[in-house]
Amino acid sequence: MREDVPVVALTEVVEGAIAAVFKHLKYEIIYDIDEPECPRPWRKWVVAALEEVQAEVIPAPNCTDTREWGFQLEQLSDRILWDTDYEDAELYIDFPPEKSRELRDWDDIPDNYYTAIADDLTDEEAKAKIKELRKLCDSVIESYRSC
Repeated sequence: MREDVPVVALTEVVEGAIAAVFKHLKYEIIYDIDEPECPRPWRKWVVAALEEVQAEVIPAPNCTDTREWGFQLEQLSDRILWDTDYEDAELYIDFPPEKSRELRDWDDIPDNYYTAIADDLTDEEAKAKIKELRKLCDSVIESYRSC
């Protein structure tokens, strides 16, 4: 959602991973609402993202309406994922190549969308990514320790 971050090519793997994050976030918010004695930062983070994109409706961080949070997460997700092509691999992969290409062309899906392989990282890039993931995981773990 940040314009200063380079756009990544959307593939089934990338979009599926993004969708999984949003799905997990939804479960975390539901848990947070169901366990009010153990508040965590999930809803505050969603509110911050909604503020960043200047959403029309922004719930209060203490809102307990799970449908409202589901709607807001869908709004954020839709800014990244325009569709759910990542769920449809079996519709294209099992056909003969000519038929699969015809169907993908019809749906405007790039040839390598379902078969793209992530680029290899250099050792330095891998170390930086691992450090970044550890920092993120540590912040999440810390939010759980407060309970």
